[in-house]
Amino acid sequence: MKVLVISPLASHQPTGGAKRRIYNLLWHLKHEGHEVHFAYTCHEQVNHAGAAQQMAEDWDSVELIPYTGDYTKTQGEDFGVDDWIEPGSGERIAEICDTLKPDIVLIQYVFQSYYCDYIPAHIPKVIDAHDKLSRRKLFEDAGMEAGFFYTTEEEELKGFARADLILSIQDGEASYFAKSGKPVVVAGHFDDTRFVDRRFDSLQKMGVVAAYNKFNIHALEHALPPLLERLDALDSAVEIHIGGNVARAIEIEHPRLIKRGFLQSLEEFYEEMDLILNPTLKGTGLKIKTIEALSFGMPLVSTQVGFDG
Repeated sequence: MKVLVISPLASHQPTGGAKRRIYNLLWHLKHEGHEVHFAYTCHEQVNHAGAAQQMAEDWDSVELIPYTGDYTKTQGEDFGVDDWIEPGSGERIAEICDTLKPDIVLIQYVFQSYYCDYIPAHIPKVIDAHDKLSRRKLFEDAGMEAGFFYTTEEEELKGFARADLILSIQDGEASYFAKSGKPVVVAGHFDDTRFVDRRFDSLQKMGVVAAYNKFNIHALEHALPPLLERLDALDSAVEIHIGGNVARAIEIEHPRLIKRGFLQSLEEFYEEMDLILNPTLKGTGLKIKTIEALSFGMPLVSTQVGFDG
């Protein structure tokens, strides 16, 4: 089966939960013998050509569709569901479909649903929702300026109604997506178990792995000060290691706070840690950092929100 994937994020390097979701899902499709063709609409601040080159090593073809817009909102304080669409990109998707003749099209995120109208009617169109994106109030309630894409429920459900099928990453949001009138299938995060080969008989290093986004920054800014204060009170030598690009946003300095930044090897990081923390306080979708830690067999301490889904 030929699968055409339309995505605003590259699947490589999978530095955050959303990118790991995309990569792992597509890797499983390839593993089952399907062709994966990737149309990359470039909605992230990375080297797009470099990302495409990396993806071409794993997928059957990669097409770049650059975005040159200015992210203007058409719904007052929110984005319209089509506000992040490059003019003429629908016609480019139609050309790709005409040449490739895919058996199915998998669209990442509802704000790419515009392309459904440029895909031949006989080809099934599936939207992988990732998150509920009518969520500006969620940011505001946490005292944060809204980030990434956010829209109204009306706009979001209009986008989902364009698809033939919707994938929800967790049960808790499936009923909301079903308000679009389209069938919803819950497809959780695909992650193979790869338990670290070690004993956990002491606590010297606690680790956090997180991407650079406002929810992760907010969580760490709230969790780190009392945690470090408690370690000081106990005169503890335990270190807290921050892995992932979120480290560059953390301004807190402390002798026992180690900002590792981008991790070349998740496996090596988890093998080094004695305990993993997920201090998430807000967010939608499935908390992939929780699934990932458990897939490595790591002891995990998390907020209730971190176990949502």
